[in-house]
Amino acid sequence: MPKYLSCGNIMSDRIIGEDGSESQFHLGGPAMFGLEGIAFWEKDAAMCCNGGDDWGNGYGEWLDLNGYPRDFVTVIPGETTRCYIRHLPNGKYQWGVYQGIENVAKYNLNWKNVYNAVSRDTKGIYLFHASDSDVFDHMDEIRSKGDFRIMWEIGRHPTEGIEDFDKAINLVEGFSCNKFESSEAFGLDAEDDDGNIAALRGLPVEFVFYRVGKKGSYGITKDEVWFCPSVDHAGKSVDPSGCGNCSTAAAMHAWVEGRTVPEIIAEANISAGFNAAVYGVWPHITDADRIRAEELREQALRTAVRVR
Repeated sequence: MPKYLSCGNIMSDRIIGEDGSESQFHLGGPAMFGLEGIAFWEKDAAMCCNGGDDWGNGYGEWLDLNGYPRDFVTVIPGETTRCYIRHLPNGKYQWGVYQGIENVAKYNLNWKNVYNAVSRDTKGIYLFHASDSDVFDHMDEIRSKGDFRIMWEIGRHPTEGIEDFDKAINLVEGFSCNKFESSEAFGLDAEDDDGNIAALRGLPVEFVFYRVGKKGSYGITKDEVWFCPSVDHAGKSVDPSGCGNCSTAAAMHAWVEGRTVPEIIAEANISAGFNAAVYGVWPHITDADRIRAEELREQALRTAVRVR
């Protein structure tokens, strides 16, 4: 059974350019992007999600090529969700579902997906879901199967269902959000890094991975706060889709492995850099890519700065 799990949903994305051009569909969704982020640093991992009858076309092929199991994808009859994404200059994006939003709900991660994937071998879980997910309702059953840490990336803005958020945040050890989600949760300006960091330090978790877009990311604990700028080490950024999922899952892995705070955010930013350099996910993560990632970590560490 895998040591690390990337739990969420999968959905194929079409990118709408500023000129109205449309890309072909690319592999996407938090579970897929999350596994990609982990894969630059770890081979003992798996994707945990639901997929349609067609999920093996593309997703299964990527797992096979990169040496990850298909075992933890549950097939639900129908077509895997297809979306469009239009990235905006301010760092936000517009998003829609070709089959209708109900298709997303149909394939959403549920607690049994996670329960069936965890074991005594599990060390860490990247979890992407809304705060009202039944995963949180059944956390005792899930936790009964092993001793592991969870880093939760909220699947919608915290202002929606704040009571659910308060419950969920007390059931995980790590948390991740971007500057827009934090600003809406705490009523702060999205560009107010100091204010958002102070608010996030008040959360009842061990570690917060705070993403501030192209600028980079912060690693936040009760004792220290570090910043590491993003880098375009794998080439010019062509598609930022999934960088938050990818970097959060990579941060989860580094955090559970006991890395220092600057090492955690450096590894996260490196995974995101690879992801942004291609449409969809990095197609084939080779040993050479992993060696390159290790080299880049040393470079990124030289740019990390302690701010608290």
